[in-house]
Amino acid sequence: MQTEMLEVFREVARQRSITGAAATLRYTQSAVSRQMAALEAEFGAPLFDRLPRGVALTSEGRCLLEHATAILDRLTAARREVRAVTDALVGRLRVGAFATADAALVPRALARFRASHPDVEIALIEGLTSRLLASLLVDDADVVLVSSTADRPFTDDRFEVHHVAAEPLLLAVPAAHPLARADASLHADARADASSHADARADASLHADARADASSHADARADAFSHADNRADAFTEPVSAPMVDVAPTDAAGNGRVVRLEELTDASWVAGAARPEETLLAASARLGYRPRIDFVVQEWTAKLGFVAAGLGVTLVPAFAARIAPRDVVLLPLDPAEVPPRLVVAATLAGRTVPSVVAAFLSLVRAEAAIGAGATGG
Repeated sequence: MQTEMLEVFREVARQRSITGAAATLRYTQSAVSRQMAALEAEFGAPLFDRLPRGVALTSEGRCLLEHATAILDRLTAARREVRAVTDALVGRLRVGAFATADAALVPRALARFRASHPDVEIALIEGLTSRLLASLLVDDADVVLVSSTADRPFTDDRFEVHHVAAEPLLLAVPAAHPLARADASLHADARADASSHADARADASLHADARADASSHADARADAFSHADNRADAFTEPVSAPMVDVAPTDAAGNGRVVRLEELTDASWVAGAARPEETLLAASARLGYRPRIDFVVQEWTAKLGFVAAGLGVTLVPAFAARIAPRDVVLLPLDPAEVPPRLVVAATLAGRTVPSVVAAFLSLVRAEAAIGAGATGG
């Protein structure tokens, strides 16, 4: 008997359907039926009752399922442990990540990792969260990055969760959008104010130089009349430092925060038609109902729609670097649009390999740099 038969048997038992198991395993229905018949012949007992719709395990089938599950789980563990020994010898890091993490965060962390671990082979897995987590379970990945929200954090007993960062969400608008122009005006005013302070300092410096020059002449005259102490004192009176106004520390670069009430009439570009299935989910729970005019899945495509003036969208801060020049990114009120949580997942109950620990350290460092670069 091959272990493949037990895997097919377990899937049929799980779905209670030969047709469903065949579709999941990508077999023909007849092939699955033949394997189940062969398994029943080998054990000399009926394993399933054939029902009008699907199948049900017999008592013998339930007994076999318990043993089959234990055998397959042990076999998976054996494969994993043998592969871990091999990986420790040859050095390998298999990383999975969601799309926007792959835009900048993961590549930058991997570049630093490769510089410090040149002999480690790196493999990248892409896909949706479900595929990334599945790759961990079947031992095709060592660590995967997934995202969630503060009010709905990622939890799963099968995985150990490692915090990476809280990632702010930014509003992407066309360069010609009124909010973009308002933000540009604010920055221009701040720069003009900073410039006026600089001019004032320059003017004060010029006067200070003039007074210093006068003072040097006074010192010369004082030397010439050193025999008259009382007169020399009159010419050597110290000059006070000029009083110059210093620009506030936030005078340049802290653009205003956009509120959701300013986006009541906005046309949105989002990944799904229902806001509850997008990055706007938390905002929707607060009562904001966006008008989603365009459903676009891919991030560069979303930004293309925004650049063309077709709407606005939310952009995770770590993906800000991929925004084209004709798209302006604006900060949002985190109380209305909470940051999303970026976490790394590894298999629960397993010691984290040193290469994974090193990678996680670099990812956190890059996340901190990215948050600083986009935080104003």
